[in-house]
Order: sequence, then C-alpha cells, then structure tokens
Amino acid sequence: MSQVTTKKKNDVVPFDMEQYAGMGLENIDASSIKLPLLKILYAENEVLEESSPKYNSKAKPGDFYNAITGNVYSGKTGMLVVPCYFVPTWVEWEPMDKTNSTGRPVNIYYDNKVFNTTKKDGSKDYLPNGNYVEASGNHFCMIVDENYNPIENVIIIMKSTQKTKSNEWNSMTSAQKIPSKKNPGTFIQLASFAQVYRLQTTKEKNKKGQTWWGYQMKLEKLLTTSEYESVVQQGAEFYKSVNNKKILGDSMDNDADSSSPSQSSKKEEDTPF
Repeated sequence: MSQVTTKKKNDVVPFDMEQYAGMGLENIDASSIKLPLLKILYAENEVLEESSPKYNSKAKPGDFYNAITGNVYSGKTGMLVVPCYFVPTWVEWEPMDKTNSTGRPVNIYYDNKVFNTTKKDGSKDYLPNGNYVEASGNHFCMIVDENYNPIENVIIIMKSTQKTKSNEWNSMTSAQKIPSKKNPGTFIQLASFAQVYRLQTTKEKNKKGQTWWGYQMKLEKLLTTSEYESVVQQGAEFYKSVNNKKILGDSMDNDADSSSPSQSSKKEEDTPF
C-alpha cells in the first residue's frame, strides 16, 4: 500500500524572498531616516524609571542606549564598534537663561571659522549676539558582536567634556597603517571601517566633585584578512551612505546626553549637535 503525503491546510510553503530584496526602499537613504543616536544613560533618564513607558529593566546608569531600536549595551563590558565616518561640527546655542530660548541649536557650522568672531568667557565661546558655540565630534559607527558580525549602525556624539576623547579616537584611527601590496616597502593608511574598537564607559570627576559618565576606547582588531571582507564591505556601504556633512541636520530631534558635569541645561543635553 502506497503512502500518500497530503498537504495540510496551514502548511507554510517556503519561497524565495531574495527576489524581492530592497523593493519599495529604492528612494530611502541615510538622509531620509532618523539617525540612530547612541547615548550614555544617566540615572535620571526615563529609560531607567520604572513608571516610564520607555523603562528597560536591563539598562543601568553608564550603559549605552539606542533610542530608535531600544538596544542596550553594557558600559562596563563595553561594545565593539567599527568607526565608518567622522564629521566635526561647531554648534551655536542660545543661553538657557535667554527669554524664549528653545534649547535647540541655532546654527550648525562645518568649519571652525566661526571662532573668528567669538569671545572667550569662562569655558564658553560667545558670539556678538550673545549665543555661544560648542565643538562636537560626530562619529558614525557600525556596532558588531564579539564575532565581528554587524548588528546596527549608530551615530556617537562627543562634545563638552568628551570632545578630547573624540580627538583621541581620531588620532588612534588615523595612526593605523598596513604594508602596501602594490608598492612594497611602503605603508598605506587603513580605512577606519576596517578597524574595530571596544567602547566602554567610566565615571569621571572634576575638581568641584561633580561626576559624569565618560567614554573609554581601545583598539580591538584590524579587519585586514579575507574572512572579514564582508564586514568591511558593510562598513564601506555605511560610509558611502552618510558621506555628506549636511546629513547631520536630519538628526535634530534625536535624544543625546552631553556627558557634562553640570547637566544644568536639560534641553541642551537632549540635542546632539
């Protein structure tokens, strides 16, 4: 007696979804989406408040948090990131004690010529109109797991007390060189998206006893062998998609921490640039 295989009514028949890859998304690029900003969580952040709808029981002060995806990364253990692109900005702010201040950037400048018209007063550089200018380092990165498989793309903004850390990180990425295969005896500068760094957080303190969370970074690995070619290619694609300084203007509504010891201007802390 022969067996007859019958198809159940609710059986799912697999089909080739790859034939539809990317369809419907042709006109969406990095300038059409809200850039996922990665920030350091402070104790007063709503993600850590049990009564908040954004509460995340896995998050702790000092952890990294992506407000778009809700992903949390341990600040103590750290996370692995591939730096794909860097944009320096100089941001004009209204003082928070100014009448009708919005707490939002007035202007974003893409070169430091704006300092030609500023005057130093304490730790801030003021323009003739009473607004001040603050330098920011904007790092577009690809987060990878411990096996260097890509997880998600983010932007990490370092300003205020962390601007020096941004400069240090740039020095590290710029210093990585490998022997040239085309010109033996010479070296080439390694693309930043072929480098992996471990980012962690640490408690920092000033002379006044004020504390805040700061960044720590160290080189983890150079992706220079063929087994990591696909990872480098994905980093290169992210680089190409954000290689436009003006893209920063589309992140004005993102939430960010300032990594500042004062934290006296909440609205300014909530704006990345």
